[in-house]
Amino acid sequence: MISLGERVRTLRKSAELSQAELGSKLGLDTTTVSRIESGSAWADLSDRIRALAEALEVPIEALFEDGDRMEERELLRAFRMLNSIDKQSVIRHASALAENDQVRRIMK
Repeated sequence: MISLGERVRTLRKSAELSQAELGSKLGLDTTTVSRIESGSAWADLSDRIRALAEALEVPIEALFEDGDRMEERELLRAFRMLNSIDKQSVIRHASALAENDQVRRIMK
């Protein structure tokens, strides 16, 4: 299971923020952000959860979700950036992949 610190790191990178940039948004120095990501600064983090989620532009729940849920959130975020034609293309491809997966399961 992924730790909260690892989730923070993943979300920070997904938001394309450096530790210094995230720290600036939270009023923390880079060392403290590094300690949060490594799991050694939870006392510093306890009163900053809301600010952390806001800085990463994710709901608080994203800090506590498992990897599959994070992947779904990232996929949805990318999908929302597409134009309507590309969205339809993605839907067609995803449907074909799902259908192929069902056929493979049946054939086993």
